[in-house]
Formats: sequence, structure tokens, C-alpha cells
Amino acid sequence: MLSRIHISFALGVAAVAWAICLALFGTSLSWELAKPFFTVVSVMVVFALFLEHVAWRWAWMNGWFFDVPDLRGTWRVSLKSDWVDPASGKVIDPIDCFMSVSQSASNLQMCLLTAQSKSWFLTSTIRRTPGGNSYEVVGLYTNQPKLGFRPKKSGIHLGAITIETHGQSRAKPDSLTGEYWTDRKTVGVMTFEDRRPRVFTRYEDAAATFGALPRR
Repeated sequence: MLSRIHISFALGVAAVAWAICLALFGTSLSWELAKPFFTVVSVMVVFALFLEHVAWRWAWMNGWFFDVPDLRGTWRVSLKSDWVDPASGKVIDPIDCFMSVSQSASNLQMCLLTAQSKSWFLTSTIRRTPGGNSYEVVGLYTNQPKLGFRPKKSGIHLGAITIETHGQSRAKPDSLTGEYWTDRKTVGVMTFEDRRPRVFTRYEDAAATFGALPRR
């Protein structure tokens, strides 16, 4: 996102270039011409904030002005992992969990909420899929189990994930699918559906709203 100092610097360079061109064309210059500078900077800062937090959501701007899907809210997620529970020695059953997404035009944070842990992005990027009709989120994340599940059952670990968008609207998809890998040498697949507008920060709150019962 452009900050005030970035906008001021860019406008300052443009103003100097403009003044040089006017001087070369024989136009007389005065300090009166510079009086609106700080007003223009303020207007541009407000406009940049508007683009960053509001305008990017508009579907009609997708694909030409902005190239990012609107993923905001909380999604119901079904997660299937090949992780073996050390207590039972068996592969765990599919997990019913939730992905909360906070987003602006240039920033994305996705947080996976399960009954036992939280996962969130350390870094991520969004790009078009080769076909051009959907998007792919690629991210590196960390998982932090709740204290009661560490360290005997599940420790803090890192992972990588790819998530692809689906639906009639490229700008605002109605479902997602994902695959992930972890440094525990486990892999898994995920499906995202039933998006709600509220961004939850706790599994229990999301489960109460979605009407889901914890599976583990």
C-alpha cells in the first residue's frame, strides 16, 4: 500500500519534472504554483486508502484495475490429513474447521481455526491460474496447537499451502480447494464452502455461528 511519504515523493518528482518542462517551454515559474501541493497530497492519500480498502472489492474493477479475488469473511472448511495420531496410531478422521480471511487490495491474512490449533500466514501471494478464470493463493504458514496439545500430541510446525478459487464470479468465488504440506512430512487436502461475512478469531465462536460440532 502507498503511504503518505510515497505519494508525496512521487508527486514531488512529478512536480519537478513539470516545472522543468514549463521552464524549457519558456513559461515563467513562481512559488504560487506550489501552494496546492500539500492539498493534492492529502487528496491522493485519501484516494489511495479508498482504493486499498473499498474500491478493490467492486467486481467490475476486477481484471483490469485490480487483479485479486475477494476472499473476506469466514469459510467452513473440511480438512483431510494423512497425519497419524501418536495416541491411537491411526490416520485422523476429516476435521471440521474454519478459515477466517482479512483482506485489502494489497494484504491478505488467512487464519485456520480448529478445535486444537490455529494456523496463519507468514507470507503469501495471489496469482492467476494458467487458465486465467480463477486465482491461486500460495502461502507459507505456521501452526500453533493449543497448550494442552503440546508437545506430546502435536508440536508447533511450518507448512506450505496452495488454494484455488472456484465459482461463476472470478472476483468473488463461492468455494475454494486447497492442498498443503508440512515440515512434519504430512500432506492434506481442504475444501472451503459456506462463507460468512464475519471474520472470527476463535474456533468456538465460528462453530457456534455455523452450527458445527467439533470432530476432535
